[in-house]
Amino acid sequence: MSFEPRNQTVSLMSTLAVKSALVEVIIPAFEKRAGVDVRCTFDPTNMLRQRVSRGERADVLIATREYVGDLGAAQIVNPSTVRPLARTGVGIAGSARASQKPVGSVDELRLLLLGARSVAYSRTGASGVYFAALIEKLGIAARVNERATIIDKGFTGECVARGEADVAIQQMSELAMVDGIEIIGPLPEECQCYTDFDVAMFAESMSSAHGVALIESLFSETAREAYRRLGLTLL
Repeated sequence: MSFEPRNQTVSLMSTLAVKSALVEVIIPAFEKRAGVDVRCTFDPTNMLRQRVSRGERADVLIATREYVGDLGAAQIVNPSTVRPLARTGVGIAGSARASQKPVGSVDELRLLLLGARSVAYSRTGASGVYFAALIEKLGIAARVNERATIIDKGFTGECVARGEADVAIQQMSELAMVDGIEIIGPLPEECQCYTDFDVAMFAESMSSAHGVALIESLFSETAREAYRRLGLTLL
């Protein structure tokens, strides 16, 4: 009798937005049930672009809808495997030690950003790219950036937790992953930016049964609850 040995591997490249749900809940449950090790690479969207453009591949990809669509059009991911996964908005966080007031309007957001000792955002993440354009639109980019804490990758909330910045801007789900900060709330609706994330299989991995199984695990009830705790909306 032939059988598939345990502890085979499946690889995943993913946006940071769903990292906590995957690492803490979904992947451990999948590995235990399937007897398969998941090798993960987590990066902001623009860094995932760089990896893929250099020829790096995995079995499964989770990235922004726009980028997955581009890869599907180029047949780098198989279009028939693309599935909508989750949505999140851009949020604001501050120190857990300070009293934080909700930001309900664009004027209140402008005052918060200009009054902060430093604002932390990422130059390569989808939220950071959007925020850089937003402060240009608001006419405050020069004043914010002259003392901003701009990171290449990672969680901007950690800058606040370390005392390097007063305010962190990032996807709500990414802010929720950092201890020692307080989420003030989402950006005001007038300037909010929602990002949809899709999942797909790379074209070279279409024969990966483990890849198919991993994707299915992303839509389990356990996964849905993990997304909800992070402020993600399952699509």
